[in-house]
Amino acid sequence: MSIGIISISHKTAPVHIRALLSFNQEEQRDFIKEAVDSKIVDECVLISTCNRTEVCFSSKSENINYTIDSIQKFLASTKNIEMKILMKHFRVFTDRAAITHLFRVACGIDSMVIGEDEILGQVKQAFNTSKEVNCTSTIFNVLFREAITNAKIIKTQTLLSKIPVSIGTFAANAALDFIEKSEDKVIMIIGASGKIGGTVLKNLCNCKANKIIVTTRNHNSFKDTCIKYPFIEMINYEERYKFIDRADVVISATSSPHYTLTKEEVEERFITLKDRLFIDLAVPTDIDGRISTIENSTLYNIDYFNKLSKENNARKLKELEAADIIINDGVDNFEKWLIFREFMGDMDKISKVFKDHSIENIIYSIRDNSSKEELETFIKCISRAVEDFQ
Repeated sequence: MSIGIISISHKTAPVHIRALLSFNQEEQRDFIKEAVDSKIVDECVLISTCNRTEVCFSSKSENINYTIDSIQKFLASTKNIEMKILMKHFRVFTDRAAITHLFRVACGIDSMVIGEDEILGQVKQAFNTSKEVNCTSTIFNVLFREAITNAKIIKTQTLLSKIPVSIGTFAANAALDFIEKSEDKVIMIIGASGKIGGTVLKNLCNCKANKIIVTTRNHNSFKDTCIKYPFIEMINYEERYKFIDRADVVISATSSPHYTLTKEEVEERFITLKDRLFIDLAVPTDIDGRISTIENSTLYNIDYFNKLSKENNARKLKELEAADIIINDGVDNFEKWLIFREFMGDMDKISKVFKDHSIENIIYSIRDNSSKEELETFIKCISRAVEDFQ
């Protein structure tokens, strides 16, 4: 029995290629059922997210390369894509490498944002979809159970998913720490429709910040977000100074070549005396640096968060080492289960041999038919077993 994974992900393919191989749930069901029903593979699970498509399979075929080639062609034909377009983007894993890859995917180590939690739910969903259409059996039932359990162990025993490294996450955390989740505090975001600003807004929404003001030049861009999160207030970009006095934290992350906030304009509109935090995530800078000289005002720029990011990346690398140890242990345990499962199929035959022959003759036969290394391993194992039963 061979286990394999054919992978296309953010590591090998640009977004337009990944989009070509995107599967909705119904397409997933059809693909895996056809793969199993047509005897291309014995078991099949298809993981499809915005950053990856992973075809996981087991096969009794003695020609694993033929199986891999068949799946790749089936993928291409299903999505009506020329094989030559896809071939340079495929990563192929077999046996232990495939098992290890699945474990790494499930715990988020292989993700674009290392340690992210969302992928574990996506792996669970893909496995459950496959189970529902009878495209898994004993081997994949155990494999995916172990991969999911291993991911949960990594989540609880390491800090991998708890250490932020993105600038947007750092900025959101800094804003939340500053307002200390007070009900009357207000956060303003200038440039929330951009990549970094969007990340900040998403993190603040997930933490249920009490009041957020977002500036926009297009009210349609945040209409759905405001409906979902009623604590978000949308204003025109040109009105930002009108609302500046209400804000306790102001975050700016635009691609503007000019300042979004200047000292003179801000100072002129300040009425309330209170502590304020300004966060500038833009390059070139959005916020006039002289704002930091205004009484009770603090300014962080992107260099401040880049330093934090580098420090946390170093911490995350240490956590990766711990996660790799947990993964290796999990993969070892699954491979031992797999080997023993095949061995148990011969148990009746083995029992008969032990019934018909003395233990001494069997051990001498093992000695005569083993290499030095195999015999040393056998003796160590049998000695440990003897100790266990004494």
